[in-house]
Amino acid sequence: IGLLSVVPINYNGEECYIGMTVDITKQKEIEAKIKTIHKHTRESIEYASLIQGAIVSQEEEIKPFFKDSLVHWMPKDTVGGDIWLFNELRHKDECLLFFIDCTGHGVPGAFMSIIGNNLLSNIVAEKENPKPAEILNQLNIDIRIALKQQSSDSGNFDGMDLILCALTENTLEFSGAYRPLLLIRNGELEEHRVNRFSIGGKTPLEKTIFTNHQIEIKKNDVIYLFSDGYPDQFGYKSNKKLMMGRFKKILLETHSAPMNEQKRYIENYLIEWMGDLEQIDDILVMGIRF
Repeated sequence: IGLLSVVPINYNGEECYIGMTVDITKQKEIEAKIKTIHKHTRESIEYASLIQGAIVSQEEEIKPFFKDSLVHWMPKDTVGGDIWLFNELRHKDECLLFFIDCTGHGVPGAFMSIIGNNLLSNIVAEKENPKPAEILNQLNIDIRIALKQQSSDSGNFDGMDLILCALTENTLEFSGAYRPLLLIRNGELEEHRVNRFSIGGKTPLEKTIFTNHQIEIKKNDVIYLFSDGYPDQFGYKSNKKLMMGRFKKILLETHSAPMNEQKRYIENYLIEWMGDLEQIDDILVMGIRF
């Protein structure tokens, strides 16, 4: 394969052309290989998204428990590190809700989400009537073992932030790593904070004992669980993050509307806020009305 380049010149007072050919066979072969590699990589990631989509719970699963609920899941890439998991327990009024924000996004985050899902499934299967804090303490140990973080010279500091809710009748028990729980009751928003350390990561194991919290749920209470992607998103007008204050204001303004309307408002607000800016992280928001 050759590339011909022709340029007009003046030679001895005569108008003429000078041409040069370059053999680009190798270049085209390299380009073809790159396209093939890119195609295979894209197809692999798209298939991985199907696997992750099968792991992540679906909104229909929680409708028998919470008829008025919303889930806004918006990975930054084809796959991501923010997932939510739902487990029905022994009775129709008992369930576990995991809301997980893994280190990173894209393929690394997706790998972490799969590891977390597998470990949590084993813990829940092995423990009878476990408290949320007990589950997180065990998960913290298991993640460190899986990622070989026991060694002081380990360079792996990956982990996850999450909140785990256990609902039985009118009681909500929860425990969390960084991710708070927001409760709106009678038009007032309460932020229930959790432990300020992650599952896995740099903090020594002996300093990461999770705390259990309990709330008596009342009719028309609304709770929100969320990863940091929504409040951390930059806006195209200000080039500043949306931040928790504005996020809480959005929820207060819309919490009395049906959840499907809230979901549309949350989605549209974010699209308008972002404008033409790039999404910086995975985004996951859940709302439940009791």
